[in-house]
Amino acid sequence: KTETKQEGEAPLKKQADSYKDRAGRGEEYWKGRVEEWRKKLQSLQSKVESLRLRYNELTEKFNTSKSSVERATIRNDREQIKNQMDELRVQIEEAKQMLEKKIPEEASLYGAKPEWTKP
Repeated sequence: KTETKQEGEAPLKKQADSYKDRAGRGEEYWKGRVEEWRKKLQSLQSKVESLRLRYNELTEKFNTSKSSVERATIRNDREQIKNQMDELRVQIEEAKQMLEKKIPEEASLYGAKPEWTKP
């Protein structure tokens, strides 16, 4: 009986390893999607941080400048950086939504295992 049980377990394990969602995609596909969006999120957050540091530098420069021409230039540069940061923050929210909601919901819809979409 022990041999039969062990023989019966091997196909079950193999079956579990080869499980696919309704579209025929496996664990590698879903983990790949999560990893792609996670890397994108990290990259966007890094860009925002470097822009924030540059914005702070310009603010200090603006505050110490006596020249109205230089202050106007710095003001424009700061405004551009602020706009870039705002755009990146929108993309960061999109990436977070993909990781926290959309990919898990899509995986569920296709019958993928929930653990495939965990970071």
